[in-house]
Amino acid sequence: MLSLALSITFFVGFCLFLGTITVTNNGPAAAKAPVVTDAVPAIVESPQFSVDGGASVPWPGSTTLPDIPAGTKKVITITGKISATATGSLNNSATVKTPTPNKTGDPNNTTTGTTEPNDPNKPGTIGSGQNPKVGDTADVSTTKTADKTDYKPGDTITYTITVTNNGPAAAKAPVVTDAVPAIVESPQYSVDGGAPAA
Repeated sequence: MLSLALSITFFVGFCLFLGTITVTNNGPAAAKAPVVTDAVPAIVESPQFSVDGGASVPWPGSTTLPDIPAGTKKVITITGKISATATGSLNNSATVKTPTPNKTGDPNNTTTGTTEPNDPNKPGTIGSGQNPKVGDTADVSTTKTADKTDYKPGDTITYTITVTNNGPAAAKAPVVTDAVPAIVESPQYSVDGGAPAA
């Protein structure tokens, strides 16, 4: 009899998805050519998978495992990058099916594993057995520097404002405000070295 366990981990700092599917054969017979299906969420880009720590290849949506002897297991690891514009929760489930009958004689021997609901008491939950939240927050920081420390009348001054998004989500339409001192005449600005604008 097959059983399936599914866990998801979302690494906030790197915006990576890691799904682990463990297929266990509790016996008594070997599970013949079990097929594992997992519709990886669309917000996970370019998913790859490996079996028992082997080489990674693109995840096709399902894969047929070699026969699993009674009392043993196979572990599928799926990795991918979370889309920069993703929001919501990572809801995911996986199914394993084998033509080997189960203990009740059912030839359609199928089982499904699903991640548990996100814990509202743990904002942005990360970890095994959860649907981690994605895209809820963006950690934006700014720094401002001048091109030198001393100026005389008639000098040109250049300020540089650097806006950094430390994630995990994309920063939507950030607004930068700077009250340039009145003694600076006709200030202009550019973004990432582009054309100056008034």
